[in-house]
Amino acid sequence: MKKKQSEPTPNAIACFHHDGSLPTSEQLPYIYVNKFNEEAVKAFYESVMMIRSNPGIAVIPVIVNSYGGETYAVFGMVDIIKSLDIPVLTLGVGKAMSCGALLLAAGKLRYAAPSMD
Repeated sequence: MKKKQSEPTPNAIACFHHDGSLPTSEQLPYIYVNKFNEEAVKAFYESVMMIRSNPGIAVIPVIVNSYGGETYAVFGMVDIIKSLDIPVLTLGVGKAMSCGALLLAAGKLRYAAPSMD
């Protein structure tokens, strides 16, 4: 039996669900950040605006799992978060190093998975 090859990780952000599908009305959308570069800032902004346009969303969840990246990129993402009128929940899973730690700290609600000791 041939093993199914997993989808490649996107360059910047996988918005919404791990399989790339859009959420249904019963599911909470999220933003997954694993890279910090110019493309990631653009994708982050577009994802935030897409989620924010849904009037039923009270918080924007951002999952951070990254070794870091370019500092100007994380500062752009932090500026986007700080300009929002709804809170951002940041959740660290796996690793949040360098720029990842800065983004994790930018959320109004901040959580880290137990494995991030």
